[in-house]
Amino acid sequence: MFVKLALRNMTRSLRNYFSYFITIVIAITLMYSFMALASSEDIMNLSDNMSAFKNSIIVLTFFAAILIAFVIGYADDFMIDQRKKEFAVYKVMGMQQKYINRMFYVENLLLFVFAIVIGILLGSLFAEFLTSYLMKKFVVNHHYSVNISKIPVIYTIISCMIMQLISIIRILKNIKHKKIIDLMYETQRNEKAVINSALKQRILFLLALFLFPAGIWLVWYGLTCNSQKAWIYLAIALFSILFSVLRLYQYFPVMITKSVNMMEKWKFKGLNLFLLKQFSSRINSAGKIIAIVAVLLTLSMCSIAGGLFMGASYSVNIEGYAPYDIAIKIDADIMDFKEELTYISEQVDITDYVDYKIYETADYPELPVLAISDYNHIIKQLGLQPVNIGDGEYLIHCEEYYEDEIGKRIKDQPKINLADHQLVPANPSIHTEGIEQYWMAGNDGYAIVVPDSVTKQLSTEKSRLIVSTNPKAPKEMKKELISVVSNHLKPYITEGELSEHTTIGVMVKTWTVANSLTGYTIITFCGLYLGVIFTILVGALLGFQQLAVAAKNKQRYEMLYKMGVSYKEIKTVALKEMLLFFITPVFMPLVVTFSLAGILNYILREQILATNIIIKYTGYAVLVFMLIYSFYIVITFISYRKLTLQFLKK
Repeated sequence: MFVKLALRNMTRSLRNYFSYFITIVIAITLMYSFMALASSEDIMNLSDNMSAFKNSIIVLTFFAAILIAFVIGYADDFMIDQRKKEFAVYKVMGMQQKYINRMFYVENLLLFVFAIVIGILLGSLFAEFLTSYLMKKFVVNHHYSVNISKIPVIYTIISCMIMQLISIIRILKNIKHKKIIDLMYETQRNEKAVINSALKQRILFLLALFLFPAGIWLVWYGLTCNSQKAWIYLAIALFSILFSVLRLYQYFPVMITKSVNMMEKWKFKGLNLFLLKQFSSRINSAGKIIAIVAVLLTLSMCSIAGGLFMGASYSVNIEGYAPYDIAIKIDADIMDFKEELTYISEQVDITDYVDYKIYETADYPELPVLAISDYNHIIKQLGLQPVNIGDGEYLIHCEEYYEDEIGKRIKDQPKINLADHQLVPANPSIHTEGIEQYWMAGNDGYAIVVPDSVTKQLSTEKSRLIVSTNPKAPKEMKKELISVVSNHLKPYITEGELSEHTTIGVMVKTWTVANSLTGYTIITFCGLYLGVIFTILVGALLGFQQLAVAAKNKQRYEMLYKMGVSYKEIKTVALKEMLLFFITPVFMPLVVTFSLAGILNYILREQILATNIIIKYTGYAVLVFMLIYSFYIVITFISYRKLTLQFLKK
């Protein structure tokens, strides 16, 4: 009986449940797809550190379940509020409270089960899309195949049980102690914006205006200072920014009402006065909700933007950081790399190699020097054309970021003296191809290339080996190569020619790419996961806020209709009201997100081998956010229009 009644009620009230149902389906789709991605054996085998990705997704999934439970509870409040009179009728007819609770819970449970089924089906499709994308990033062949896995289903169901448990507690709390008279006549309780005093509000507003730029500056200072207190500065910055966003939006109703009231011409044009009163009433009644939403939107945009641009930075830098199949560095002068080459040749075929030195000079101690023959051999391995310079010439190889600065220095002082040679810039004098100028072919992003005759008079600072192989050296070779290099240096250390603390390094491209992409995977996918969760939370929260005033606004729209206002005009003003309500909390989060992106783009420009990549992917992040947010605006307006305007159309 209760199941039949619950099914009938669920079908009848589906327009009220629509946003709720969509939110649950999206949440379950995300939970299952990301858990399926993290549980895939193919993904786990991509690198040694991929287990960190799985652990991160599990933690975020349960965290998301708790956050979504909050919105579910808010939705339950809305649905109970909409059906108070219905529950009162059940009580008048003699139905016991426990049966009303049971009926409402069964409705929710049926809806939840339906959402779980759809969410898992959609999640399996989305999970395979994510898997294919990630395997493509790792340059691993993968055949698209949709399947439902046991472990992700279990994790998803556990997460749903957490959400349902919180929902049950909230339902029982809201219905259990209600009397018939309360259910019949209790109106929706609007959250009034409490303004204790004009002076206090102004002080808090001014404090928020001060803390916002102060927080942005602390982000800059925390990221650029070399102090161990940097994390403290960043924590204070985060608190300052979020506090300022919260307080500015709490004072926003007063500020916006005063500002718009001064616009006399606009206010008395068309239905603008009605729109202003509607919007002012909504903002004042939901001031705290708008403030909380603004904070959540800030976290949402920053999470998506951080995930995208950090992931993109990883991806861009991988080739620049590891352009060679095998690279070995020893920060000392050794005779040769015969032992290392012997080991490598036993594992894979060596197609080419270059064993070279990095030199130093007392004239420019900070400037690493390469011989032109070694330089041409290095760029040959990367498929680049050789370079010719005269006996009295030099060129600078650097990252693109340093090009303007070095070009200016060469223009101001073109001639340099190395040993007994005076050198002038070659034409062109600067090259910026990616050959890894930090520890294989330079230092701090640059190196000077000179004729071989010049390097014969310089002292050797470091020894390097670059090897090209066919096929690509497997990532498992890295550990063995480290042992080979260590054994090679033992005689030098024993004889006192080298220090025990001599720096060595081994880079195998396949290992570096796989493990660097692991970091890309964790940052990008976790950032997207968390950001999308925050976005759907905000979209659903604002959607229920809008639907909660549908009954009251229905009466106001009916009054307008009786006054001769057309259905089209009423529909337009209803849409404007809702758009203002949704768009208002977006402004400050956009300012915060792009401000932080600008700071990071400037500070990290040396480390990221692409121009303005952070700004670019922040723009993409905002686009992703706006697509999801716009989707919630559309489905909310569809439900809102049915609740408030359908009778006018008829």
